[in-house]
Amino acid sequence: TKMSRRPNRAKILGAMASTFSGSRRSSGSSVAVPPAARVEILSADDVDASGLRAKLVVHSPDGVIHVSDHRGDLDLSSTTGRIVLTDVQGANVAANTRDGRLIFHRVAADRLDANTVNHYIEAVDLYAVDGALTTRDGHVNVSFTGDSDATVNVRSDNGKVRVHGLATTDDTRSSSIVHLGSGRGHFEVSTGDGTINITRGASTHA
Repeated sequence: TKMSRRPNRAKILGAMASTFSGSRRSSGSSVAVPPAARVEILSADDVDASGLRAKLVVHSPDGVIHVSDHRGDLDLSSTTGRIVLTDVQGANVAANTRDGRLIFHRVAADRLDANTVNHYIEAVDLYAVDGALTTRDGHVNVSFTGDSDATVNVRSDNGKVRVHGLATTDDTRSSSIVHLGSGRGHFEVSTGDGTINITRGASTHA
């Protein structure tokens, strides 16, 4: 399913249906699709997607992107809006915004690449293997699940790094290497200006 027009708000709901249904108004669009449908939204303001079981692609010039109860890859971008992920699992998850917050709860990916230029990052119960959480200007708070499996390079160019309850090496005021599981993956957490707090989260990501 592809949406190329730009509604003010697009709501995508994965539902057990063999056909597409929904309503379209000048102020927004609401569409029900089969959970396994691949959905691509080329231009929209606010996007709310839930219950999908396939890859979702969303490009929003200046709106909020909220994805929940998702199983599949994600390719999300917004110029000025925040990106909120809740209960997401996928092989590859990409979330990028220039001026918005990144807020993640229970996100698991074999590769996660998430970046904001001018805001903070909050990630709770993050399952990490490969990838990065980065911002140029903002604090970063992350809790990793106990079954994460990565060597995490943590760095702040202008701020403190604090790690609680996890094994570390090469600790300095502004950097640390955090060891999760066997350390098979390579992950980065960094900010150009701000404090980074790393803690232990839930025991597993399931």
